[in-house]
Amino acid sequence: MSDQSEPQPAPEAAPETAPEIPALGVIIACRNGAATLGETLAGLAVQRWDRPWEVILADNGSTDGSVALYEAFAAQHPRPGLTWRVVDASAEAGKPFALNTAIAAAAAPAVAFCDADDVVGDGWLAAMGTALATQAIVASRIDFDRLNPGWIGQSRSALQQTELEAVGFLPDRVHAGGGTLGLQTRVVAAVGGFDPAFAYLEDTEFTLRAQDGGFAIGFVPEAVMHV
Repeated sequence: MSDQSEPQPAPEAAPETAPEIPALGVIIACRNGAATLGETLAGLAVQRWDRPWEVILADNGSTDGSVALYEAFAAQHPRPGLTWRVVDASAEAGKPFALNTAIAAAAAPAVAFCDADDVVGDGWLAAMGTALATQAIVASRIDFDRLNPGWIGQSRSALQQTELEAVGFLPDRVHAGGGTLGLQTRVVAAVGGFDPAFAYLEDTEFTLRAQDGGFAIGFVPEAVMHV
């Protein structure tokens, strides 16, 4: 007797889960930073936060294996909620161009900066991410002792320890080191990015311009950057 049962439809494939949008992007502007980059990445890899986030290496034309080091580290440290990415920022030399390129490529609505020769302290990620949920621009506290000889820490002990540094010739303005900054990307949309005309002090120029544009800079002392 032949089987007269009708063929059954194939089961529907499970819908693909859309990747989570990062709440914060951590940007490392890097040009030949291989000598110190590993320690920077190790400090980021142990950070914990209950939101998705990404680390973006903005490579400014490195020739010392920085990108290979970064990619190898990322492959060895996969983690749910954390995305490691490399952005090619080699078209123009200079930190401002690298930062602007990475900010434009960031998927998150806010970014925080970490220089390739600095190390974030415990709890830095959560403190910066939480602050940036409500503040347009923030800056972390600086520690000089961990990565430097003692005399350097003594000579700079007051810099960005308990408050942001005042600008002497503009009493109503403050300054924050670029490697300690975090900002909502809407700030860049409103006032522009870092000015490539500045070979250095691009952070001072940017923070002054942002304040002129109406954005206050908040201080986050619980977020520590070892400089």
